[in-house]
Amino acid sequence: MINKKIFIPMLIILLILAVGIGILYNKTGAEDVSPEKPVPVEVVSVKKGAIETGVAYSGTVQDEFSAVLSAKLSAEVRAVYVAEGDKVAEGTVLAELDHRDLDLKLETLGAKSDAAAVNADYLGDMLEKYALLLEEGAVSQQQHDEAELKHRLATAEVKTIEGNIKEVKAALDSHYIKAPRDGIVTGVLAEQGDMAMPGKALISFSGGETKKIVTSVVQEDLQYIKEGSPAAVACNREKFETKVSRILPEVDPATSTAVVELFCEDRDLVPGTAVEVSFITHSKDNILLVPSEAVLNTPEGSFVYVVEKNTAILAPVIVGAEDKGFTEVVSGLKEGQGAACGDLNLLKDNCSVYVVGGGTS
Repeated sequence: MINKKIFIPMLIILLILAVGIGILYNKTGAEDVSPEKPVPVEVVSVKKGAIETGVAYSGTVQDEFSAVLSAKLSAEVRAVYVAEGDKVAEGTVLAELDHRDLDLKLETLGAKSDAAAVNADYLGDMLEKYALLLEEGAVSQQQHDEAELKHRLATAEVKTIEGNIKEVKAALDSHYIKAPRDGIVTGVLAEQGDMAMPGKALISFSGGETKKIVTSVVQEDLQYIKEGSPAAVACNREKFETKVSRILPEVDPATSTAVVELFCEDRDLVPGTAVEVSFITHSKDNILLVPSEAVLNTPEGSFVYVVEKNTAILAPVIVGAEDKGFTEVVSGLKEGQGAACGDLNLLKDNCSVYVVGGGTS
């Protein structure tokens, strides 16, 4: 049996030793903790500058001359001879409507015309004979006059049939959809077997060397756009500046938009090409700007890390317009202060930083 007089003092000594070792370990561990490492940041100076804001719309390149071709009558589409993008000469037949009924009329009138012409020639010959016989007294004046009348009627019939043939040919010509001038087929909106009718688009067409850009702008933005207003156009990788050439006065009541046309001279753009058109609606000068990447937007508001003496200080700011990678600072910063850029998630308020990329601390 363990002697309680000896066990209890030994237990107390062991507890004292354990507490002492723990305290010593904590002190040693605290001494080994490394200080927080500075975070590398790029720093840019807050500067004054100008900024522009605007609106962007989708547009289309068109020739100055463009048309949507439709039929003048109702008939079935017999054939379509072109495809989108085809270059055609003036007068080229683009599509053909069914005209079998007119073909039959022409065939019938042609036969009648031939017969009437033969009859008129015969009666003409007879009239010449009657004229000779009248001189010889072999026929009476009445017989001669009757022969002359028959020849006149036959000649008139020939002319009437020729007039009918011209009318049918004119009607037949309206069954051919032709290019109104040299140009390009920008769209084929019908195919064989479709029913054509007046006002129903069959083929869209554009012609001419001069091009324009057409877009539709909502009414509330029209107050900022005038004839001659600058605009920027982007198409694939190409960007260029241009101006507004015309604003059509009519406003579409369904969409509250008006058509705006812009110059597109000396540009190798195919009609029908889609572009993006940007208009400047507001411009500000002599305002504080920082790179947009320096602004930390959170549910609590916008912030910028101001770098002073290698320390990043989280400063609340009020921001305004943004353009081309820069953001307007309405309040919260002063000109000349250094703003941290880069991965702002690595920073926290009052953390140590060191400047990289040639900035200032």
